[in-house]
Amino acid sequence: MTIHYRIPCFDCELLVKQTEASEASFQVGIQNRSNPLGFGNLIGSYATKTEAIQHANHFCQFYTMAKEKGYHFKENAFIKKDKETIPVAMIMKATPTAVDLERFFK
Repeated sequence: MTIHYRIPCFDCELLVKQTEASEASFQVGIQNRSNPLGFGNLIGSYATKTEAIQHANHFCQFYTMAKEKGYHFKENAFIKKDKETIPVAMIMKATPTAVDLERFFK
């Protein structure tokens, strides 16, 4: 496994790593900065490094917005009391604009 890209994001770090064992060879993982051991939790898999990096950057933008609005990341979703849970899969499937990302919070 090779790490091709790291991006600090709010209180965590996103990694784009390449693995030969999976069909989609580039994976985006998230890890806590206070416990940087390992390669983080998988949040998306992509066919190309460019696509994985693009999705990592979009996820970081959304993650930052979510934290600023009081959501927290748990397993594979953003959660806030009295609000609808936002699954990570919804964010990682597309390449939304900032306006698109803001719609998730309404």
